[in-house]
Amino acid sequence: MSWAGGGRAATAADAIGYFSADWCWGQGMTNGVLHVKGQPLVYCKGWEKYCVAEGDAAVRFGDFVRKEFMPTAMLLRNVPIRRAPIALLLPDEIGYSGEFWWPRVNYIRQLVKLLAKQPVPFDVIRDGEFTKEILSQYEYVFYPQLNCITPEHDRVVRSLPEVKFLADCNTFTGRKALNYPNFEIVKGLKQDFPEEKRNLDEPMAKWIAPKTAALRERLDAWSEQDGLDAWTFVKALDGVRYVTVVNNARRQGGCPQAELCTNAWYRPMGAEQKIATHFRLNGGEVIYEFGGGGEKTASGRQQEAVLALDYAAAQSRTFVIAPKRLQAPELELVENAAKREATLKVKIDGVDGKPAKGRTVVRLTLTDPEGKEMDESGFYPIENGRGEITLRFALNDAPGGFFSKWKAVVTDLTTGETEDIGFKRTVCAGEKENQP
Repeated sequence: MSWAGGGRAATAADAIGYFSADWCWGQGMTNGVLHVKGQPLVYCKGWEKYCVAEGDAAVRFGDFVRKEFMPTAMLLRNVPIRRAPIALLLPDEIGYSGEFWWPRVNYIRQLVKLLAKQPVPFDVIRDGEFTKEILSQYEYVFYPQLNCITPEHDRVVRSLPEVKFLADCNTFTGRKALNYPNFEIVKGLKQDFPEEKRNLDEPMAKWIAPKTAALRERLDAWSEQDGLDAWTFVKALDGVRYVTVVNNARRQGGCPQAELCTNAWYRPMGAEQKIATHFRLNGGEVIYEFGGGGEKTASGRQQEAVLALDYAAAQSRTFVIAPKRLQAPELELVENAAKREATLKVKIDGVDGKPAKGRTVVRLTLTDPEGKEMDESGFYPIENGRGEITLRFALNDAPGGFFSKWKAVVTDLTTGETEDIGFKRTVCAGEKENQP
């Protein structure tokens, strides 16, 4: 699911937001990724018989976030998300459809849960996106409680005969009075409050099953485990597509909550699994795993590639689909001695010699002549193959010599390719040299 409502493109700087907000799931994530002893990150009452948190857990978790989450957040920040083929439309007006607050509460709680289990992704959209331009991008739009609609929205619905507007068996007024030609009832899908003890998964699964293959043909990428056990998100910028796959497989047990909540669906702790992701490719496109995985070799047909990889508990991977194979970074240093600054220019081209499209993130490691790492070390986004990083020097920074120089090492986190440059800092007239 992606939240595309309120006029805001869902951003996955939201790298952390890709993980369930459920507190226990947070424990599962840290257990699976950080803790070799399987001990919980946070110690609180009720955990005594399970064990006490490792003393350095918080420090290691912070380090993990900086190294693993921050680069992905930089890569995907404000990159538009690709719309799914299905949308759940929750206009504000349904709050006044005769059931007062009931539809909004009930459908967010029940219908979102049902759609999230399906093998095809969906978006949640609101009034700000109730336009012909936006709704025309979907094949199916769930419009629960279509018993009340404004004239403006009525015109939008009637102008889109190619889009199927779906409702459940509760929608009586809309079905009879409005008489939309593109209106379809999902048989057996009946929402009630209070919630009845009925299996609503069955009618939803029956409706989507014959449509799944065709809907997946519209996707840039999808995983065979999508639904309960995995999530696949796609974003796109300047001809480059970014695919994030999250392992949502869970196992039962491991914490007090699992003893209190015995429902079959309550599986708070993460579980390992192999996830097979299908990528839709155009001629010459190359798949890279962001963060050090480099170029990936995939099986499949000419226009479809499949990557089957092992995922740790709650692990996510981000893949970059580049139009062309990318070259290693090229570096150039331009010094401004008067300001005690230097500009490190980074250039990344494709194999065709043209600037790489889209965005990547590089890791800079800057060391002084004594090998001490400097504050400028860190992660920097590079847009469309070109970027500049400002290096600032202190009065007492050594200029360096023939055998001991400043060194900048730059790694492209998309390709894993590394380049470095050594240099001496120019000391201006009147500035006292501080030799190492």
